Amino acid sequence: MVEWKVIPRVTILLKETEIQSRMCIVIPTGRGLFEAVEGNTHFKVNLNSSCCDCKVWDISGIPCKHAIRCILRDRQDPESYVHEAYTVEKYKAAYDVIMKPITNPIFWGDSDCPRLGPPEVKVKRGRPPSERRRDGTEKRKRFSRSSTLRCSVCKQYGHNSRSHREGEDL
Repeated sequence: MVEWKVIPRVTILLKETEIQSRMCIVIPTGRGLFEAVEGNTHFKVNLNSSCCDCKVWDISGIPCKHAIRCILRDRQDPESYVHEAYTVEKYKAAYDVIMKPITNPIFWGDSDCPRLGPPEVKVKRGRPPSERRRDGTEKRKRFSRSSTLRCSVCKQYGHNSRSHREGEDL
């Protein structure tokens, strides 16, 4: 059985980030400080304070690709730089609490508090949207429109009644 130091999802993420980090060039500046070059951009990485200029490591607690390249350059294990919240011990401690079951609402006593209902529906000003707002990852609907126009006056193709001109042959 494998003994995990950090949770498996983070281990997989570290491996993927390690592959992405191969495009970074690392310049050691001394005492845990590095400069990672990716393309034309330079990032300062501090292994002592667990921070990088890209702020990914600061926000997530998982080393970014620049930091992983620096950690590997220093011949250390990237898992040791992951925030302690992602360790197996902390994960087990979070789910170690005993949750007592709730009895059926039939057995609950009556309460003096007022009965809660759904919130009031507030009618918003303006015209309602014709479609819902889609997330950036969702694909937009494509409407197909006929490419041939037909005039309702002369029944010919190639123009419509707005652009129809009397006596003009197309």
